[in-house]
Amino acid sequence: MIQFLRLAWYLNMLILIYSILKQEPKLKGINNLSQREKGFSVLSNKEKQVSRQTWFLTIVFVTLTIVLAKIST
Repeated sequence: MIQFLRLAWYLNMLILIYSILKQEPKLKGINNLSQREKGFSVLSNKEKQVSRQTWFLTIVFVTLTIVLAKIST
């Protein structure tokens, strides 16, 4: 049981890091301007979806951390 929780914790951590990096790519140059000129509604919907995913993964990560801390002691 504890090994499964640790595996889930590690996988969640990796996916969370990827999600955070995906949320703020820090685009530079002319590509940044061309991407901003595309549909604002589509871009904002994608940003909202990634933001919700990041918050969900953060809550799961904190919950798994607390559960693993309680089980380990």
